[in-house]
Amino acid sequence: MKHKIAAVFSDKLHDQEEDLCCKERVRPMKKKQQHQQKRLEQPEPFTPAVTRAMVRQHAFELFRDKLPDHPLTIEDWVLAEKDLVNSMETMA
Repeated sequence: MKHKIAAVFSDKLHDQEEDLCCKERVRPMKKKQQHQQKRLEQPEPFTPAVTRAMVRQHAFELFRDKLPDHPLTIEDWVLAEKDLVNSMETMA
């Protein structure tokens, strides 16, 4: 009787381990897909004399090949603002 109980318990434990293993593999992919699909609003610029419209226009010029397929990330917005400020400083 002990062997039957141990065998059943072992089978259930093995099934749970497989479920956990499969969930661990699937879960990061779902989060990654949700993260990519989440649309990010444009953040406020950090630089005092720069407006959101100026950064948006510069971002559209910088990332025109990326925009039709993918929304801009926070890193893209920050890079666009830094590039805009850098170009404004060199022109002045």
